[in-house]
Amino acid sequence: MAQIEGGGAPVQNQAPSVNSPQAGGANPQGSTSAAPSTNLGQPYMPPPPTQPPPPPSSGTNPPLPLTNLSFESPDDKPKSTGLKTRDPFKMPEYLLIKIRQKLAAPKPQNVIDETVEPIRRWPLASYVLVGIMWDVNHPKAMFQDKANNIHMLRVNDFIGSNKGIVTRIESGSVTVIEGKIPQVIRLKK
Repeated sequence: MAQIEGGGAPVQNQAPSVNSPQAGGANPQGSTSAAPSTNLGQPYMPPPPTQPPPPPSSGTNPPLPLTNLSFESPDDKPKSTGLKTRDPFKMPEYLLIKIRQKLAAPKPQNVIDETVEPIRRWPLASYVLVGIMWDVNHPKAMFQDKANNIHMLRVNDFIGSNKGIVTRIESGSVTVIEGKIPQVIRLKK
């Protein structure tokens, strides 16, 4: 039997507790031991975290915290248009307004986009086939645009504002594919 320091009742031999120095736990001063334990060949295990003691029970439950301090009904609150409540799968309202304004605006008919090369400024129907060079190794077609300029095109050249491609040049016609639809343009006589 062992006796506790400071005089007390004798204690029978017990297995070391988790917090006893023999088990590698906290020493009597309250600090934890940083050295690994060599007892019983087991690795060092830190003591479990201590939890704060439960509040004293006075027989009544503590009051629940108030979550809604407003006395208004949810329908009375104004709808927020901020980013926090916006549906991420819908376009923002300001973009929808801009798109509607752009679609509703009248489109000018005679505006020429100077940044595009002249052969691709207008729709295909506004070009006129005025000549074909046929008896050469690489045949060429001559197209006239709205501004009366002449353009020489070969096979695989672009024409028109909808990405038309010249696919075949024959003796009296030129075939252009525009939007996966072949269009035959006849030579103007």
